[in-house]
Amino acid sequence: MTKPRIATLCFAVLACVFASEVHADAPAIDETDTVADIVNTLIERHGGTKATDRWKCGSLKFTTTAGILPLGLGPATVTEDFNFPNSFNRSVVADSPNGKIDLKFIVNEEGGWMTSPGKPTMEIPRSFADRDWHTFADLSAVTHLREHLGSLAVVKKLDIDGKPAIQLRLDSQDVGSGDFFIDLHSGLLIGTTKTTLDPISGNQATISTRLGKYEDVDGIPVPMAFTATSNGKKMLQVEIHSVEFKNSIPDSTFTKPE
Repeated sequence: MTKPRIATLCFAVLACVFASEVHADAPAIDETDTVADIVNTLIERHGGTKATDRWKCGSLKFTTTAGILPLGLGPATVTEDFNFPNSFNRSVVADSPNGKIDLKFIVNEEGGWMTSPGKPTMEIPRSFADRDWHTFADLSAVTHLREHLGSLAVVKKLDIDGKPAIQLRLDSQDVGSGDFFIDLHSGLLIGTTKTTLDPISGNQATISTRLGKYEDVDGIPVPMAFTATSNGKKMLQVEIHSVEFKNSIPDSTFTKPE
């Protein structure tokens, strides 16, 4: 190979490397992007229009200090197997003023039950499993925004935790109003704010979420840490330790306890 050809080849390789580095460092969302561009990028970065479907069946392990826990319990370790819309199995281990708590919630097509060592089994509503996918999928669900482009507007650019972000506002009579905070570099949702019913008190409240520590799970970005507040008061704090999406789970996992 002649020297000119070698030089040309080296230059081409360096150009490709430089281009890939520039692309890797380039923000997913540009300040000049239209609302439609922002929404399309947001949906793509969150795994596409079918992302929530991956939350229909799988297993989870996480710790939480509020939200799903009965009153009086301290930090809890929660493990779950789910196959919505029919089956759900949750185990909660936590400390309480009266000692260790070990609860299990099981739901299948026949009904729902709560068990605890040394105590009688109690029936619970099937509402634990009466949904299309796990509630955690709702935290970063963004596909619906494409249906409301005319009701969306960019409010402003801001810094969140030292990173550039953009505030996108939805103002719709059909689905209500709310703000979506998007990391410009990753194109991922990092927070939301909406005035709606507090799921615990049942009163109107400003519900805010913060999402972080995203990890890729089978092509779906999952926020491994998130919080939710109601009128500024902590309502939910979760750190996910493991999540696995599955196509099926044995029915024996959701068998009615004896």
